Amino acid sequence: MKTYQNQLHPFIYLSLGAGYLLFQGAVCWLFLPRANFLQNNLIMLPLGAVFLGWLYYFSLTSKLRVYPEGFHWRQGRVHLRSSWSNVSHLGSMNDGYATTYGLSLKTPMPTKVYPKGFLPKWLIDPKTMNYVPLSGIVVPLPTRGSTIDEHALRRTPFGQDLMRYAPQVFQNPVESEQSNHCTKQTELRSQAP
Repeated sequence: MKTYQNQLHPFIYLSLGAGYLLFQGAVCWLFLPRANFLQNNLIMLPLGAVFLGWLYYFSLTSKLRVYPEGFHWRQGRVHLRSSWSNVSHLGSMNDGYATTYGLSLKTPMPTKVYPKGFLPKWLIDPKTMNYVPLSGIVVPLPTRGSTIDEHALRRTPFGQDLMRYAPQVFQNPVESEQSNHCTKQTELRSQAP
């Protein structure tokens, strides 16, 4: 078993906290009466602390565990297990705000919610997923332009695991159609009298 987890450096959290304080101070200074400047900042400070705490919790719990028979993906309290034979290819998804890169599944898999965690269970909606996002917090995937750089990925530890357990992800759709066509022709020839 190998675990992939991209931890953010503590300096990033400090930078985010300092940026939030500067932003909060500027908003309060420009839009609220200056007589209540300190009081308004003290009210907004817990909101920033909650946000940074949630970000830290999310980065700590986001991970991908790789086994010879499959993988276990987790983000926050939501997790999913799948076999390598269910992985069809590497892909990307654009949700309107950002593009994520990950694994596309042949058969959608249901997610489950861990019983214990930071957020109440009723806030989390378990769903069926046919795409497992890996970029960003879980596994850093090398990209070239707007696609995954497969040659660079093959040289990473995660790419080595993919080549070992799920080589089909590196087949381009045209190649896989050609290999399926060749296999069908070979089967037909062997069945002919």
